[in-house]
Amino acid sequence: ASGGTASNGKSVVAVSSCDSLQVIVEEALLFLEKHELIVKMPYLEKRSDTICGESSAAAGDVSGGGGHGSASATGIRIGGTRLHPTLLGRATYLSSLPIRVGLEIYEHMSQGRAQGVVLVDQLHLLFMMTPVDQFAMRFLADNSLWGVLARRWDKYDDDRKRVLERIGINYVYVQQRAINKIMPKNERYYQQDRKGKRLWLALIMQELVEERPFQQIISNFQASSSEAKDSQRLHEKELEDLQSSGAMFSGKVAQFALNVGYEDIGVLFQHLISRIAFGAKADILPLCEIPFVQVVRARKLHRQGYKTVEDIAGAKASELSRILDLKPERTATKISEMIIQHARTICQRRAADQRLVLDQSVFGAGSF
Repeated sequence: ASGGTASNGKSVVAVSSCDSLQVIVEEALLFLEKHELIVKMPYLEKRSDTICGESSAAAGDVSGGGGHGSASATGIRIGGTRLHPTLLGRATYLSSLPIRVGLEIYEHMSQGRAQGVVLVDQLHLLFMMTPVDQFAMRFLADNSLWGVLARRWDKYDDDRKRVLERIGINYVYVQQRAINKIMPKNERYYQQDRKGKRLWLALIMQELVEERPFQQIISNFQASSSEAKDSQRLHEKELEDLQSSGAMFSGKVAQFALNVGYEDIGVLFQHLISRIAFGAKADILPLCEIPFVQVVRARKLHRQGYKTVEDIAGAKASELSRILDLKPERTATKISEMIIQHARTICQRRAADQRLVLDQSVFGAGSF
């Protein structure tokens, strides 16, 4: 009898666990369907990809066609229903963005395409390419950023204010947060809070891609001593983390835009990825790709007429040492020779790639 009681107890726990899991699954599916990430269609028994082919169907979910509200040709069967990913659902999956972040970015992109993306500078694009979550509990955790943002707002020109209008930042909200006014924490509050923090990071990213020195950025965005404690002040480590995380995140956003069908914005995103990664303007990006040549050195070389990798490959070590003001002399020569050798390696690799493309176009890929 005691054994039967234990068995019954385990059965009750198993049934309870299954019920809880079913509730979780149903809530998740409702969320996905509500946000048009999936659509449900009746399951047809005569289909060839029945239960035995579910694994292959699941793999096909992310490669089928369909628009934002339409579905791919395959899906996953659950009971009498087959779930099909929409274009938005597949784009979110392929980009590796969290669902919430993907939906947020999609809303910003859709709004930007409907109203027009402001391209006077990079801020509007950077706003959509900036990671927020991992910095939310760091230098975005206190309210000091709102005071700085409010002061900067009053100095912006019409073009910059037009960007703020397009992304939906409310001036009154910023001013109220700056003076720590008590506000009802409703949905609008949290939406503006997240947009404001994303804007704050995008403004810093704007400074990074314009080659501003870290210390200047810290000075421009630093809260006053009365607004923030030393532990909450902006440091170079945060800027380095933002730059590296921003480059990785922007690559995902660009992939997401292309997969969701927003090729126009996706191409604009792609042009900014390298600038974010190197913290450089577009004119010195080719030089930044050479190992041991960072932004400061690339800018010095560019000013002296070395504008391409080929220019560096054909340079003399003594000339590079002079331009870069490398010291001591023994180390300077070694560094310059390494830079030149890396530039030559890049040129050789490019030439080999071009020959391969030419051979394939002449003889066809099947010849290899």
